[in-house]
Amino acid sequence: MVVRQALEGTPVARLEEEEGGQELVLRYREDAVSSINDLEKIGFHTPSGAFFRLGEVARLAAGWGPAGITRENGEAVGMVQASYRSNLGSTSRRAMEIAAAMELPPGYAIRTSGTAALMDEVFGDLELVLLLALLLVYLVMAAQFESLLHPLIIILAVPLAFTGGIAALLLTGKSVSVPALIGAVVLSGVLVNSGIIMIDLINQNRRSGSLPLREAIIEGAAARLRPILMTTITTVLGLFPLALGLGEGSQLQAPMAIVMIGGQVAGTILLLAVIPALYRLASLPRGCGS
Repeated sequence: MVVRQALEGTPVARLEEEEGGQELVLRYREDAVSSINDLEKIGFHTPSGAFFRLGEVARLAAGWGPAGITRENGEAVGMVQASYRSNLGSTSRRAMEIAAAMELPPGYAIRTSGTAALMDEVFGDLELVLLLALLLVYLVMAAQFESLLHPLIIILAVPLAFTGGIAALLLTGKSVSVPALIGAVVLSGVLVNSGIIMIDLINQNRRSGSLPLREAIIEGAAARLRPILMTTITTVLGLFPLALGLGEGSQLQAPMAIVMIGGQVAGTILLLAVIPALYRLASLPRGCGS
């Protein structure tokens, strides 16, 4: 404590002023402790009242050592920091691959921390959110259609549409990030809406009894082609400025717009081509006509 007070000082009071607060620190003058000999002359009193000089109870020498010891969960840790040029995820994985090849003494371990560790935790949470979103959407559609099969047909098109979002990220040189995963969650809801209006019209055509299965599917897909395309075009055009990264801070949200644009385009093609085919294959075994 004496050495720390001499070299760094000890806060003893705080002076509040109109411009702000000033902290008062009690310490030695810098020219009073400029060498090891000066440190050896520092005196202190023991609890019993005896007075000693630091040089009488300690041997001082110059050397290298940490300025402070950082602890986490009761364990001493050393922080290694570095800047990176590419994205954080790939850089962190590369760093851990290099660290895994190192031979560490017993009791030592290397792990990510800070932003890299936080990103891993956030990714896990968003993956759970995406799965829960798809489950809740499926349950709502099952109650609406009063069927477990038709909602499943719509849900199957959503993971396929994610390939369009991944392809868009690869084409633009972006990486999978938190905004990109948020865009995937939003994308699942938008695509489901388009699938619902198509399946609902096909069911209406079949319930009317005037059209067989094939004609009911063709009629429903053709009738819903225009509103689905309008939804896709308005979504893409609305997100296009954000995907370009125009404006301050928009570069962070650009991956979300890119995922939604790529997924919306791919999802629209899948909705118009895959869902009618899946609907027909799922309905034929039940003897609904051809």
